[in-house]
Amino acid sequence: MSLPDIRNIAQGTPLHVSTGALPMRDRLGIWLEFYGHKLFNLEIQPFGDEPFRAEVTLRSLPGVSITTGARSNAHYRIRNQHLKSASDMVMLVAVLAGRGHSQQRDREALTLPGQAVMMLTSQQATHTLVDSGRYLSLYLPRASLASMAPGFERLLVRSIDAGREALRLLIGYAGMIGSAGAIASPELQRGLAAHIQDLLALTLADSGEAVEIARGRGLAAARLAAIKADVAANLRLPGLSAEDVARRQGLTPDYVRKLFRGQGTSFADYMLDQRLLVVHNALCDPRLARVQVAAIAYDAGFADISYFNRRFRQRFGATPTDVRHAALASR
Repeated sequence: MSLPDIRNIAQGTPLHVSTGALPMRDRLGIWLEFYGHKLFNLEIQPFGDEPFRAEVTLRSLPGVSITTGARSNAHYRIRNQHLKSASDMVMLVAVLAGRGHSQQRDREALTLPGQAVMMLTSQQATHTLVDSGRYLSLYLPRASLASMAPGFERLLVRSIDAGREALRLLIGYAGMIGSAGAIASPELQRGLAAHIQDLLALTLADSGEAVEIARGRGLAAARLAAIKADVAANLRLPGLSAEDVARRQGLTPDYVRKLFRGQGTSFADYMLDQRLLVVHNALCDPRLARVQVAAIAYDAGFADISYFNRRFRQRFGATPTDVRHAALASR
């Protein structure tokens, strides 16, 4: 039994692999060959009594790669023998659960959930994750990061505090992209990668032209993504408002509205469209064929059924009942 050949994975397509289906006696050897040798050029040394396990989801975008995963207690080491074929990359590892310990350049750093540490792939290093650790890692060329955040090397193997807003947004935004489905559009891939790079530059630097550019692109994109996730989570609340979302996100209502205007819409129109899409999807679901349209609309956050019917027909060019009948007839 073996793991997938990474050469066959297209850019923008996520790859999820796990030791869960591997025989216990073969897990470490197969994972070392796949993850340690083919992917990241390192060695793996488990410790403790827990059986070895690991899982990872990988996504490659132009200029940046994202990995998210979980693993049992183990040291992941870059040794001297790995350096001849090593790429000159920067890796930022954010701890999502458990505790991390990193060593490089005679420095050590302890990272707790929400914190991150940055290291180089071209020098000897050790990263250890314990206590049912989960992580998110970013990899990008050292030269690219140097152009965006000059002097970033002062932060190598230093714990980056969880209180930095840019880091919090970076972890959330990169995690959302990492767990999404296939991203086929090259233009979209480049845009997402640029936003991640911008947020990383903001996390590492405080001033400079590159940071100001990043502040205008990546920070706004990540904040908008967080706002949209907030709307999705609370869509069923009839009184949901920009003020509610702004308060939860630590922003002003005017800034929330400004972000949506930048996309050619408004907060109210976006929320309405999301509610209409929720209802449309429910009407096309045969499992909900016996649920009344009004009940579905109320559950999506509509308080006025007449208003809902009017806006639904404007959006989809048909009544809710017509949409349901057409969907059921096509099955």
